[in-house]
Amino acid sequence: MRILIKNGYAVDDEKELKTDILIENGVIAEVGNIDAGAEKVIDAEGMIVMPAFAEIHAHQGDTPDKLSLSALSGGYTKVALLPDSNPPIDSEMGIRYIRDKYRCLPIKVCPIGSISKGLKGEELSEMGRMKSSGAVAFSDVSGIKDLMFVDRALRYSRDMRTALMFKPDDCGGLMNEGYYSTVYGLAGIPPEMEEILLVNLSILSKRHGVHAHIMDISTKGAVEALRQARDNGIKLTSDVTPYHLILDESELASYDTNLKINPPLRNREDIRALKDAVRGGLIDAISSDHTPRPKEAKCVEFSKADFGISGIETVFSLVVTYLLGDGTIGFKDMARLMSTRPLQVIGLNPVRIEKGNQADLVIADPEREYVLESMHSEDNNPFVGKRLRGMVMYTISSGEVAWERGMSNDNAETSRKYR
Repeated sequence: MRILIKNGYAVDDEKELKTDILIENGVIAEVGNIDAGAEKVIDAEGMIVMPAFAEIHAHQGDTPDKLSLSALSGGYTKVALLPDSNPPIDSEMGIRYIRDKYRCLPIKVCPIGSISKGLKGEELSEMGRMKSSGAVAFSDVSGIKDLMFVDRALRYSRDMRTALMFKPDDCGGLMNEGYYSTVYGLAGIPPEMEEILLVNLSILSKRHGVHAHIMDISTKGAVEALRQARDNGIKLTSDVTPYHLILDESELASYDTNLKINPPLRNREDIRALKDAVRGGLIDAISSDHTPRPKEAKCVEFSKADFGISGIETVFSLVVTYLLGDGTIGFKDMARLMSTRPLQVIGLNPVRIEKGNQADLVIADPEREYVLESMHSEDNNPFVGKRLRGMVMYTISSGEVAWERGMSNDNAETSRKYR
């Protein structure tokens, strides 16, 4: 199918230009002033055209159809899926199961294998075999429980040239430790724990010369530890969620369980440090940390509610509304943070708007405002009911229009038509 995108403002991490784009046989056939005919013509006047987004880590919890719809409506065509299922993805068979389960979707689901068997942090999993079967990274979806175990894991990963991903632990707490945790009567999660994780990983990563990745960085101290590691040539990468760049701990006055996330919302000083790190390129990616949870896991008292936000379909709007709006980043930065670098971190080739490249593109209206009324995934998102700016209009996956705003494919049949 030939698709012609007319009058769009094309942006990737290297360039910005107003141009037409012709897509044929799954690839970008031409970029420039194009008069060729096509089966589908999209008038992108006033819209931006970017490489489709890549989610560097999403938690399990959605059905394949829900994950596909959520991702496509947010402009994503690639999703790296964490191994936190029951049972965990800790074997070659588990990786093959994930690949087969999501194979027929219009998005590409990239499995992340576990570092340890059963996510217990005791015995190394079959990382070599999982890598051969398609695992793009490894994670126990936690921090460091045992330094010697993590040391062995990093040493073992050296020849695979694959990132090991670590997430700060909740330490048994519910929100950021400090003034507000005392006022609200909620157990605190010390920010220093995240800094300790960064320092330990820096030392171990340097010791073995391997790539470690920090998910959901959230504190000023962690940013400083990351900066020191980078200055010393240590291969340590990181990502941040939009929530940690937008919301602070005082929001928990409402005891809204949709704001209960790990790591927790921090203070305004942490937000300033994170924004500076994003603006300066120290932080590699913006991640939704997509964590779909059913109502029964959130409609309970705060201490018993699950952590997490179902957020993959709102990241673009949040970035446009809050981070482009205040000048933290521009569209080229967005392409770098949401497409180029996430793919590079998990060892995949980035997509740029150039002739011959795979046609994975998102077309969005950065000025369109809307009220977020519901989600394709679960509704555990604190921005439901809020007015946002920036709307994904089309998502093109492998040269096909996989999702179009307002059309009949905006339902559960979107993914099934690819089977």
